[in-house]
Amino acid sequence: MIKSMTGFGQSVDLINNMKCTIEIKSVNNRYRDISVRSPRSISYIDEVIKSKISEKISRGKVEVFVTLDNFSDDCNVVSINKKLANLYIEAIRDLIKEYSLKDEIRISDLLNLGEVLEVTKNDINQELVKEIVTNVLDKALEKLIDMRITEGENLANDIIKKVANIKNLIDIIKMRSKNFAFEYKSKLRGKIKELLDEGVKLDEGRLELEVAIIADKCGIDEELVRLMSHCDQFISTVKNEGQPVGRKLDFLIQEMNRETNTIGSKVSDLDTIKFVVEIKSELEKIREQVQNIE
Repeated sequence: MIKSMTGFGQSVDLINNMKCTIEIKSVNNRYRDISVRSPRSISYIDEVIKSKISEKISRGKVEVFVTLDNFSDDCNVVSINKKLANLYIEAIRDLIKEYSLKDEIRISDLLNLGEVLEVTKNDINQELVKEIVTNVLDKALEKLIDMRITEGENLANDIIKKVANIKNLIDIIKMRSKNFAFEYKSKLRGKIKELLDEGVKLDEGRLELEVAIIADKCGIDEELVRLMSHCDQFISTVKNEGQPVGRKLDFLIQEMNRETNTIGSKVSDLDTIKFVVEIKSELEKIREQVQNIE
């Protein structure tokens, strides 16, 4: 069954005292466009993420948001900037001496001064990060794809109903088209009789020839056959299992529109024109749905 390009997946896991959260959302796009937002410290994982998503998704704009929190005891290292602390102490002593102040330099005073204490994070093993992130990514990606499949099933059911309606309209037009020549002949006969003087005999052979010429020019049998064939191909493609079909469906819609326009330009029967307009309306609704199919 077809897949929608719209979906969302999220996964959170705590592994080796590291909490990883990944959110993935996708919307329709003509091509595949993947962007990853992750902490700068693990930006090397971005290409791994893009590669794994590319294996599962062929079309759509995909945005990935990654956060990684390290709760290990050794993740932070606290150190003293001794060089800066000495500069502070010398400056304070000069201040005391200059203004004959009576005070002592306390450790709390030094710690309140900026950048005396430095907190840095230990680098996390890259292979461990890859293992953790890809594990969480697989779960988030699975949820995203499940949602895209569910949305795709809903789209497929709606599209199949609309195509079935189009096929019914084609059958109606086909039945009506059998009488086009007869109706045209009757109208033409009536018009000619109105124009001929009384007593002038109608040339039946010439009338038959004229009707045959018009019937050939206005014949829509080929267009109806092609349009019906496109409908069958469309339904078959929609039911295709596991293959991205969005571009093919888009092409079929264009061809169905082209055949419908040709039929509309050839027929003059008002009721048939109404049916053609109904087909074009259904095709436009389907075209909008197809824009969101992978």
